[in-house]
Amino acid sequence: MTSIAKAFVEKAISNNPVTVFSKSFCPFCKAAKNTLTKYSAPYKAYELDKIENGSDIQAYLHEKTKQSTVPSIFFRNQFIGGNSDLNKLRSSGTLTKMIAELKENKSSIL
Repeated sequence: MTSIAKAFVEKAISNNPVTVFSKSFCPFCKAAKNTLTKYSAPYKAYELDKIENGSDIQAYLHEKTKQSTVPSIFFRNQFIGGNSDLNKLRSSGTLTKMIAELKENKSSIL
């Protein structure tokens, strides 16, 4: 893990309402991005298999979140988990509320 990877992740999650660290070939990543698109979530996806330092970024994400797989999804600076966690939020109705709060620029998301 490099300080470049740490800086990249921290800047990404600070600058985007929703950040998804993904891999282009991952079906769970695709499903998560499809869900976020369906709910009109303002998200930015970073394809770790397509960007420089992708493996270092994934190593830092593992250190930060204790999750070694992708997708890694953040709402503002709050790690919410992967696709199954996103689906739990969707099923409970919480995802709709979280996205509405993001769009209203509320600072409290969860």
